[in-house]
Amino acid sequence: MIVWDETYSVGVEVLDNDHKVMMGLINQLLELSEANAGRVGLEPVFDVLMDYVVSHFGREEAMMEEAGCADLDRHRAAHKRLRQGVETFHAQFRSQPDENIVPDLCAYLETWWRVHILDEDKRYKSALAAAPPRLT
Repeated sequence: MIVWDETYSVGVEVLDNDHKVMMGLINQLLELSEANAGRVGLEPVFDVLMDYVVSHFGREEAMMEEAGCADLDRHRAAHKRLRQGVETFHAQFRSQPDENIVPDLCAYLETWWRVHILDEDKRYKSALAAAPPRLT
């Protein structure tokens, strides 16, 4: 389980809220998996997580672009790698619905969470604070 604390804050409320929602979805998947919810319970949450990852990355990248963040291309590439990884898990789950894939997905996402948000996302914090984005 991932528990929010202020060390995860990137200083932009809408992005922090996005991160909290994604954290909640990851935790919900793990809880459902541990409760043996099966495909019927897991698939809707998995689908929402997929959609949310895509919309959040788009919002974050647009804000970074508006603020003129220097490492936007590198950040986009990191998002692309994560999105591809999650899409691979999603495709595997849809083709062979095995709830045993969920703990692996959650471990992948938790590792990404800690590395990406605590390192990658923190790099844009000062740029967005200097030029607060108008996008929400």
